[in-house]
Amino acid sequence: MTGLAAHTLITHSGSFHADDLLAFVLLRTLQPEAGLLRTRDAARIEAADAGTVVFDVGMAYAPEGLRYDHHQPSRARRPEGLAYSAFGLVWRHHGQAYVARVLGLDPAADAPRIGAIHARLDATLVRDIDAVDNGELQPDQTALMHPLSLPNLLMAFRPAFDDDAPGAQDQAFLRAASVADPLLRAQVESTDAALRARTIVEDAIATRADPRWIELPRKLDYLETILALGSRHDADRIRFVVAPAPGEWQLNTVNRTLDGFAARQDLPAAWAGLRGEALAAATGVPDATFCHAKRFIAIAQSRHGALALLEQALAA
Repeated sequence: MTGLAAHTLITHSGSFHADDLLAFVLLRTLQPEAGLLRTRDAARIEAADAGTVVFDVGMAYAPEGLRYDHHQPSRARRPEGLAYSAFGLVWRHHGQAYVARVLGLDPAADAPRIGAIHARLDATLVRDIDAVDNGELQPDQTALMHPLSLPNLLMAFRPAFDDDAPGAQDQAFLRAASVADPLLRAQVESTDAALRARTIVEDAIATRADPRWIELPRKLDYLETILALGSRHDADRIRFVVAPAPGEWQLNTVNRTLDGFAARQDLPAAWAGLRGEALAAATGVPDATFCHAKRFIAIAQSRHGALALLEQALAA
């Protein structure tokens, strides 16, 4: 895990992309007192001292000198061949320190946890930013061209084409950074939560009594873990998940894929959209309170009620 000591952060002026924005918010988190200079002046960049980080500009990748550009012909690439963006390079060398700072973890004592979060984000968010910025989208990344993708949403902060006001680009960069900052932090926090949840789901799968369903100790994300296991532990046979939520117990279906809503098995058609007494009458479960019209979740007030709904769903 590389430390960082810098008094100035230099990146290019003019229009910005997600990679320089995200690199900036990462570096600023590690060095909150560092000043920002946006310039393309080669002389000023060349004259930068050892306490200056230069990223996405300067035509040099030299981490020992805090230089992180990716525009040179000999730019660094991932093992798969995808070129790094400035964000990818900064994440490569300072991402673990950023994860530790955001989560308040000890870099030594919590190294495995930090490393797992860093690696997962590198393979997802960071790789996506790299691909978009370099124009090297892989087959699994075509959705990044959607106008509501993160790179496009951040670029929406750019000034209008006819806004020639002095400082407009720099002001827009800082506004976009104020949005990118909490988004990047949230990615770290949610990834940490997902990895903790995975352990809980894997344990529930390995110890379940019936191959068709699992019970979790609380409401949490389970789908990615179930799908990732495939046929291991017969995870491909799981149809339903039972778990408590505040004030209720939920019976949820299991989707076939991460990017679709089709379930391995829907809840009974007769329950669709029913609430309160209507659902209780249809199911014979007195504390059943709700079933979504799309039949992916049903709710009861007790574990006993949720398991009674589960029994009927399994028999349908």
